[in-house]
Parts: sequence; C-alpha cells; structure tokens
Amino acid sequence: MYKVLYVEDNFENYKLVDFILSKKGFQVYNAIDGIDAIDKAKQLLPDIIIMDINLPNLMGYEAVTMIKSDESLKHIPIVALTAAYSDEYKELSMSAGCCEYFTKPIDPISFADNLKDIIENTTLVLNDDKSINQISREISKSLEEKARKILKLNKELAKYESKIEKILSNISEIIFLLDNNFKIKFYNNSALNNKNFVAQYDESKTFFDIFDIGTEDLSKIKETLEHKKSIANLQVILKNYNQFDLFLCNLTHMEDEIIATLRSISSENEIKDKIVHLEKLASIGQVTAGVIHEINNPLTALKTYFQILKLKYLNNIDGEDLIGITSKIEHGFDKIENLSKTLLSFARPSTEKKYPLNINGIIKDVIEFGEYELKRGQINIVLDLDENISYTMGIKSQLEQAILNILINAHQALKNTNNPEIKVKTYEEDNKIYLSISNNGPKIPDDLKEKIFEPFFSTKGDGEGTGLGLAIVRQIMNKHGAGVEVFSDDNCTEFLMKFDKVQK
Repeated sequence: MYKVLYVEDNFENYKLVDFILSKKGFQVYNAIDGIDAIDKAKQLLPDIIIMDINLPNLMGYEAVTMIKSDESLKHIPIVALTAAYSDEYKELSMSAGCCEYFTKPIDPISFADNLKDIIENTTLVLNDDKSINQISREISKSLEEKARKILKLNKELAKYESKIEKILSNISEIIFLLDNNFKIKFYNNSALNNKNFVAQYDESKTFFDIFDIGTEDLSKIKETLEHKKSIANLQVILKNYNQFDLFLCNLTHMEDEIIATLRSISSENEIKDKIVHLEKLASIGQVTAGVIHEINNPLTALKTYFQILKLKYLNNIDGEDLIGITSKIEHGFDKIENLSKTLLSFARPSTEKKYPLNINGIIKDVIEFGEYELKRGQINIVLDLDENISYTMGIKSQLEQAILNILINAHQALKNTNNPEIKVKTYEEDNKIYLSISNNGPKIPDDLKEKIFEPFFSTKGDGEGTGLGLAIVRQIMNKHGAGVEVFSDDNCTEFLMKFDKVQK
C-alpha cells in the first residue's frame, strides 16, 4: 500500500482524490498548505506527494523547492496538480522539482495508475547540473523560515480577530462596520438582538436605508466624514418604527471602512419620564396636608348638615330649609369630587398630547390644588394675571407640575422670611407669553443660579426636597420649546417662564 500526501486547501477536492485513490489501495493524507506539507512529509515520509500550485502562505512550487532542498525528503517524487493550467505554471513546477504536471479535473480511471507508475519507475538521480546548489538551499531555508513566521503571525492574527469579534459581539452598544457607500459589512449581537433592525435588514440596503436621520443632510454627513473623519451624537431612528427606537450614533471613518456605534436613548428617556413621575408624586406628598385639610372641611360640613337634616326631619322640616341644606350637602360633595379628580389627574403618568392651553387657567388650578400647603406659614399669594393672555401649545399635566414645582420651591425659600409673599404674574411681549413667579426670600448666590437646575442639587436640609424639582422644570420647559430663567438679588428671586403664543 502506497502512502500519498495530497497538499490541497480545498477539502472537497481532497476528498474526491482520496475516494479515487483509496479504491486503488492508496492511503491518502492531507496537508492544507506548504508549511503543513513540509511537516507532514517529514512525519509520514510518503511514497509520493501531490502538490496543488495555488496554496495559502506559500505557492505550491515554493513548497516543492523547500522539500527538494531537504536531504531527508528530496528522494520523494512530487507531482503538480492544479486547476489553473498555464505553460508558465508548468515550467515553474517542473523547474522547482516536480516530475509530472496534472490539471484538474483528474481522470478517475487513469490517475491512480499514473501515480503508481511514477512511484515504481522513477529513479531519483540528481545529476550535478540539476542538483540544488548551496545558494538554492539557503534561499529555500530562508523562505521556509519566513513562511513559518507568516503562518505564526496569521494564526495569532486570527486569534486576535476572534477575540475582537467576541468583544464587539458582547458590547451593549450596537456596532456596525460599513464600507464607504454605507453598506453594512458587519454587525454585532446587540444589533442582532434588536428585532426591529433584523426585520428591516437585507444585504442590498445601506445603513441609511434602515436608519432615518430626520432633517439632517446625507451629503453633508458624507462630506464631514471625508474631511473630519468623525461625527458624534447624530440622532437616528429606525425607519417605519416609533420613537422608542431612538439612538445616538457616532460615525468614524477609517481608511476604506466606517465604524458606526449606536447607543439607545429610548430607555434613557423612559427612565427620565419615570423620574419626572416620581418627582410629581413627591410634589403630591408635599401638598398632602393641604389636600387632607381641604377634604376634611367639606366632610365636617356635610356631617353637620346631616345632623341638622336629621333633627329637622324629626321636627317636620319645611321645604325651604330642606332645599338649602341639600344644596349645601351637594356643594360639599362637588368640592370633594373635584379635589379627587385634580389629585388623580396630577398623579397619573402623562399620555397627553400638546394642545392650546390658557396659562392663567393652569395657574388657578395649581393654586387651588395646593392652596393650603402654599399659604401655610402665613404666606401671601398675589395674582397679577393678564386676563386677555393668548394660548400656548402644551401638555397640561406637565405644565401644572412645572408651575407647582416652582411654587413649592418659593414656599420653601420663604421659611424664615418676615412678611413672606409669592407673586404670580402673566403678561405678553411680542410673540411670547411670560409667567413670572417671584418671592421676597433670600438671594440665590450667583454661582448657584445655574446649579439649581442640575439633578439632585439642593440647598435645602435633609428631608426637605429631592433635588429634582427644578431640574424637571427645565426638562419640561425644554420639551415644550420654552425657556426658564432665574433672577435674584437682595429684594427678590424671580423665575421667569417663557412660552410661544399659538399663531392665529
């Protein structure tokens, strides 16, 4: 039984030759490249070597030269087998030391016999004029060393590529590798886990076929990437899906590729909304005493009127007295009902859309809702409202919260102030509506005027605030395209809220 070493990097091609030769009694082994061929040849000492010409790392004729320069291997006949026939390849193969040259596809009937004939009839006699000289040996040795180094580097590079791919696949941010035309070449597991992206993706689409950039100009994005090499915090959204697929995208241009990283801001917005709702509930907690007081008053009155009604009924009450008593009872019930509705609407998470609102009406509702708490401490509340004020577009519950937060902040600032007063004023200038809420409490230091709008910043003592009230005011105002400013001196602190008028 003859041993054959077939050097072939295509496994299907190897299996075909193995099948044909095994039927004829050959034992066939495989090497996947030139370096592997040298190592397997030394290990197996085959009777013949079949060498593919186009191999990774080393060409087949280069591997032949190396084998023929090795004293322990040079007696082994080598035949070339290639799909790319050319006189040049044949000449190179024969010059390197091959004794025969075959092209694919092989003849399944005669191929095994041809190999057997070569093994049994080829006598290796290296004549002086054809022997491999010392220079050739050294070149082959040097080439082999370099090829082994390249092979080692390729293996290490493959390991690093595998590690990098695993790292990219497990990063929480969505990562894309794009070509210069924004076609997607690679995406990580975080992208794969986004069902909305997977539902839209196919190989024919570009990144910007899937992600919408709103009013941004794609040509400007390309131009910026070309010159500045990077774009940060580009807001994108998955096309055909809702606002919950909103992302901040960073693009980095690297030679012939573009790296796109996406961070979901939908979840951040959801968290912010929850914080706003929690702060709303905290505001409710601060006016709970007032609500209880407002409910207790009509309940006490109702109880009294019922006692009167009972006594009158027992004493044959006349019609007029009965009408008066029942109307007062009804008024008490109405007050409790309105108070509970206001409380529930304020506590419930907002799902409202913007619609035209009258700022004065919101102010009156908020003050009525928190009247007891706001006036506690003998605080005088002065209303100076422009009754002809225009409408503004807004979400009622959110603006109620913003105004209540500022009023509570003013109330807390007046804790140790003589003759405390809160003044609420509305007016118009040009196309703007202004709401001014001022108090005669202590001055806010200049270095704290901006910090008071930062989350969790508070100048109050423990248990007197969450540090989120004014931060949420600014967030709500920003959401409405409105503004809020603070002015403070030794006489007065004013929060000025500015809204756009509804254009008629």
